Amino acid sequence: MGALTDEYENKIKADCEQLYVVLKNCDAPDQGARDGESIKTLYRLVFLLSYRHGSKLMAITTTTASYLCHHPMLPVILVEILRDSKNIKVCAYVLDILSKLVLKNAIVGETERKAIRRVFHEPHHFRTLLQALRNMDTRYQVLVDVTDSTDEETTQAHDMQVRFLKIINCLYSRKGQSQISLITEFNVEFIGRHFVKHAMSNMEISRCMLPLIKTFCRNKKNCELICDQAFVLAFVTLVPAVKRYPAGISILRFLSRSPEAMAELCQSEAVHHFVVQTAIHHAEKSTHRKYLMSTMYRLAKSSYGMQLLKNTSLWLSLLEFFMKSDRLEELRQRMSFTRAYTILHRGVTNKFVMATPLLIDFDLPGDIQAYICDRANHHSSDDSDNDEEEEEDELRNARSRTVSAENEDDDNDDSDNDNDEEGEEDERMETKEEDDKDNEMQTENHHDVNDEKNFQQFFAEFNDFHENNQQGCELFKSKIHRHALIDRLALPDLLPHLENDNDGYLTADINHYSTDQLYSKIVSMKNNLATFQPVVIYDLDELITQNQHQDVNIPNIEDIHMNYLNAECDMMSTEVLHFESRFECGNLRKVEQIGEYEYNLFISPDANMACGLQWFYFQVSGMRALATYAFNIVNLQKCNSQFSYGLQPVMFSVLSYALNSRGWRKCGSELMYYGNEYICSESNKQYRTLRFCITFEYNGDVCYFAYHYPYTYTRLMHVALASFTLPNDNVYVRVEELTKSVGGFNTVPLITITARNTEKTQFEERKLVFLTSRVHPGESNASWIIEGAMRFLLTDEETAQCARENYIFKIIPILNPEGVIYGNTRCGLTGNDLNRCWKKPHPRLHPEIYNAKRLVQYAKEYLQNEIFAFVDIHGHSRKKYFFLYGCNARQSWDESDAILSDTLDAFNALPKAMSAVNPNMKLSYCRNTVERKRETTCRVVMWREFAIHRSHTLECSFCSGENKKKITTGMLREIGEGLIRALANLTTSSE
Repeated sequence: MGALTDEYENKIKADCEQLYVVLKNCDAPDQGARDGESIKTLYRLVFLLSYRHGSKLMAITTTTASYLCHHPMLPVILVEILRDSKNIKVCAYVLDILSKLVLKNAIVGETERKAIRRVFHEPHHFRTLLQALRNMDTRYQVLVDVTDSTDEETTQAHDMQVRFLKIINCLYSRKGQSQISLITEFNVEFIGRHFVKHAMSNMEISRCMLPLIKTFCRNKKNCELICDQAFVLAFVTLVPAVKRYPAGISILRFLSRSPEAMAELCQSEAVHHFVVQTAIHHAEKSTHRKYLMSTMYRLAKSSYGMQLLKNTSLWLSLLEFFMKSDRLEELRQRMSFTRAYTILHRGVTNKFVMATPLLIDFDLPGDIQAYICDRANHHSSDDSDNDEEEEEDELRNARSRTVSAENEDDDNDDSDNDNDEEGEEDERMETKEEDDKDNEMQTENHHDVNDEKNFQQFFAEFNDFHENNQQGCELFKSKIHRHALIDRLALPDLLPHLENDNDGYLTADINHYSTDQLYSKIVSMKNNLATFQPVVIYDLDELITQNQHQDVNIPNIEDIHMNYLNAECDMMSTEVLHFESRFECGNLRKVEQIGEYEYNLFISPDANMACGLQWFYFQVSGMRALATYAFNIVNLQKCNSQFSYGLQPVMFSVLSYALNSRGWRKCGSELMYYGNEYICSESNKQYRTLRFCITFEYNGDVCYFAYHYPYTYTRLMHVALASFTLPNDNVYVRVEELTKSVGGFNTVPLITITARNTEKTQFEERKLVFLTSRVHPGESNASWIIEGAMRFLLTDEETAQCARENYIFKIIPILNPEGVIYGNTRCGLTGNDLNRCWKKPHPRLHPEIYNAKRLVQYAKEYLQNEIFAFVDIHGHSRKKYFFLYGCNARQSWDESDAILSDTLDAFNALPKAMSAVNPNMKLSYCRNTVERKRETTCRVVMWREFAIHRSHTLECSFCSGENKKKITTGMLREIGEGLIRALANLTTSSE
């Protein structure tokens, strides 16, 4: 029989509809005459669905199945019968029908199965399914307990449970997440008890329950309800028995994210061994190994987990897993082994250290120094990436992750976001600090009566260019105020910058480390078999105590070049390297030699703080050519970093600069970022090590290493801004002092760039654009970006001219001069993260932020010009590409923000415009959420208080951009140029 005629197809549909009416009216289908009627009806449905593939009557089955799948209520009626009926025959027929409609087979296509899944995605239908499962289990248990029940009846009831579990798993395997929050506690606890009860007595049922449990456990609350010691024991026993490791690994991953469930897991030694043994023998996919090591990482953080790691058996098993690391694996695939190495360090003898600031007297005013002393005991953590990094929601991450080549770039492993508690701690600390500031300083943010006149000078665009720029000329000649300890520049900062437009691409071998060497090192630690006694060869604290500020060896490039030409560089090589960091932006506190060619390096926290351990910049000399040295920076704080995914430090070789005209470049091999044996004595957190190897090219060279391309305050003031004094008939430029930095030490420059006033374009008609950067001093890439923007604005290119004619640019290139000068990562001299101070900036403690905000306030209140955009530029240490954060009132935590709703979605305009002009822009990374913990950041304050719809944070990676090309200073300047082009294009498109 071929395709059905319309007449026959309509007859089948009519029969199905009549069957629906009969079933719907079967209120008690297992009683009296209705019982027989319902059985006949169900049998009729089974009969219509019974023709096999290839049969002449197959068209009847296909038509019937398609109609039933698309029927709005018939599948639900079948489940309700299954829930209420006590007749095994009726239930068997119902399950037979549902199996053919839901489970994958030759009868029903994917389109029909999607249709029936949509029906059951209604929450109350989902609860009906669970009630049916619970009632079915009760009836099964009655059969098992009744002595006169036959084996055939018991087996049939068991098979029915298995089939029904398979149906439920199929219905919710892909889109069950919308139901998990609607499951009642009773159902969740029933599933847990049901699993435990059948774990060993009836493994087939428990095996089919694993996917359902996996769906439940996506909700943290369900993890708390389902996970107890009985469940844990049943789980670690059943999964190996039925060999359902993928489902088991996913369940463990979800359980480990719930603190309550994690507390139960941590108390079980069997779980620890299960995780490690599964990773060694049964984790075939790299993602499974990553999930297992993330779970083990959380287990090892507990006191019992630490105790078990001291156990040689578990530690050796974990070491066995680490040694399976394959050098040919991609960067992301090797993360599980790096995590294993971190956990191994928790099983060795730990070294407790305290993070303390350098004892430097910055000669701050008495009230500011008193404030710093008062808050000295409040050490805020620095585990968040930066103020503007809103942590990825776990469910959002799970939905967004797809198996594609692009996924290689999304390196924010959600398993590493284990700092939720610490983030809340930071927020409480920030609030307390603000309260302290208001209570202790007793200085309100009132504005001086002359403020209007004071800020009017910053908008004096109508004055003559040369006259107004005289102040800028004087700024370039002014001396930079630095403490005597660092009152000098590193050699690279004294030389003209050589652009490095191509530093290559990320490759897998960057992070290829030698497992044999690391194996020997960790085993020696475990067994206390050190073969080399550490020797301190550089100690900044001791140098400060001895007041040795003058005997700093900053080399002269001519002398080094001459030594090389005279073959005297060999004489400069020594057995021990020489280190130095007493220069502007420098950060290196202590160095220990732990091997012939290996050194442990300790960096300093931010000034007057015990956090901010990320930025480093130091000098090395006395090296031997072709010898491979290993550097371990051992007191970094961030639990994850792009150093694990291809980011490299930058190096400047003096001889390479002199001989080959080569400046800063990415360097280092065998990079590894892992948790080490050093523990913070205050927070009990494990420090991280950045390990990299370097082979020097020349004997007796002098080299510099930094976290990223350095950009000093001196470079801005004496080099970059000096070029703005050159007259240009088409450009109006004014450089002036916005304010002094904290303590009144250094100038915070303000640059105004626009087109000259003409009859065609009047100043009054132009919109204002504010650009700021370097509020976090360790984000040096922000300075290169804003320099690129300023350089492009000074050119005669048509797009630059268009931007100048339509906007007046107010640019503050360095918001935190003191932090930059002293090599800080996040804070200024007062120990405050200035990007947390925009809501209530203090004129004494945060003069940079206070005056920048007042500048915007004056423009908003006294000028008629529209503030078109405000862009605050940052660096991002955990992502690739660059991207923008904005503010969308519909995504705000505060419902009252709805009045700020922008119907034109202006917050999306700039990201889209930038993606059109620069391929390194990543639109999918852009977000517009307004979180409560970001209330004091620049982006949110400018949006809420001044209604700037295009208030953005521009975040740029330190690592790479499009096609994994390494970030260079040239790329960073192009991003700045792209920002100006995008703003110009927005004006053109609006016109």
